[in-house]
Amino acid sequence: MITPMYYGHVLGGEDGRTPVPVQDFVVIAESLGNYEARQVAYTTDVVPGVNVSTVFIPVMSMEGIHFETMVQGGPLHGPQARYATWEQAAEGHERICTLVRDWEQEANR
Repeated sequence: MITPMYYGHVLGGEDGRTPVPVQDFVVIAESLGNYEARQVAYTTDVVPGVNVSTVFIPVMSMEGIHFETMVQGGPLHGPQARYATWEQAAEGHERICTLVRDWEQEANR
């Protein structure tokens, strides 16, 4: 038996938040283009000038990793955290926001 090769994932399942493997590049491209549907959370101005974004990534190189949080702006710009599920990503988003706020408080002491 030949195992089919999957090229990426889209959000599906009963909750619409479960990564489902797909082989169709057009479907994956459409998923990439629908940013709002892929967005788990976006917090603007966690502290002045710093945003935190958590999204579903249809194409990832690591097996089982489908979501990513990034800090945008400020001294903590760029770090990423990655997750397997929507729930983990939502929780991770809140942890990263707390980390940014805590860092800002420490820096201003």
